[in-house]
Amino acid sequence: MKAYIHIGTHKAGSTTIQDYFSQAAPLFGDKLLYYPFGYNLAQKIRDKELTIRMIPRMIPSLEEDLTKTGAKSVFLSGEAFFGDYNSAYSEAYPIARFVEALFSNFEVYIIVLFRSQPNFYESMY
Repeated sequence: MKAYIHIGTHKAGSTTIQDYFSQAAPLFGDKLLYYPFGYNLAQKIRDKELTIRMIPRMIPSLEEDLTKTGAKSVFLSGEAFFGDYNSAYSEAYPIARFVEALFSNFEVYIIVLFRSQPNFYESMY
């Protein structure tokens, strides 16, 4: 199985991507792509609502969902995968370890879009 993980850097169009997938997911058909919890997973990892110890319980649930839908791929998107710029992205490493463990049985593709620094700072105002 394949996992496409969009790490949404801040102010680089993440919300647009998430909105698109939320609206278009039914058009893909369950067997093509499963778009489950997206932003919420990343947010819960960052906010420490989910921990590495919970992964053994989460993997069967994710695999069961994929089996039910017949999907060959899963797509996740979230700014929280990148961490929080207010804390200098200090959560990035623990989040990466969590995602690595959760998707250890998947062929993982990471998608990251960056915005130029001057445009990023301008968009913060």
